Amino acid sequence: EVTGMLGSMKEAARLKRTDGRIVDAIVAEDIGKLPDNNIAEALQRITGVSINTDFGVGDSVSIRGLPQYRVELNGRSTIGDSRGGISLEDFPSSFLKTVEVVKSPTADMIEGALGGTVSMQTIRPLELDKMTGAMSLDAEFADKTENWAPIFTGSIGNNWDLGDSGSFGAILMVSYQDREIRQ
Repeated sequence: EVTGMLGSMKEAARLKRTDGRIVDAIVAEDIGKLPDNNIAEALQRITGVSINTDFGVGDSVSIRGLPQYRVELNGRSTIGDSRGGISLEDFPSSFLKTVEVVKSPTADMIEGALGGTVSMQTIRPLELDKMTGAMSLDAEFADKTENWAPIFTGSIGNNWDLGDSGSFGAILMVSYQDREIRQ
């Protein structure tokens, strides 16, 4: 089955058009469909966002040239070692459904983001129509170390109607990557 990306492009344009803030968005058309290795590399597709790389791997972003930004995951602020809260290089982009970069915060948003706010939405299992799965197996060759690096990402999800008890949904996502770098 061959499908296009028109649906995800229309949804991203709809998000930008209907939002009262200055916002840019990437929308995955299905589970596990963002093509980049990690979240930082997916964010470089958004206008005004540039990434910093460490040995060829995107590891952090700057929005409109400013490295001060906030990260939200499913509407909640994240906490962690970095100012953004989480390390964007540690999570594969296939975990995400939508990534929005809000460049002009409104009064109801939490302060502290000079550059902007990165708002990430994961796939919600209760939104699935049927059992859905995706798998990706790739490899990268590093010429300096002469090493093949395997990259595997797999996900499967479903939801079940439990009658009077309501609904239950679950998604299992696994990602594996093994790289050798030379300094």
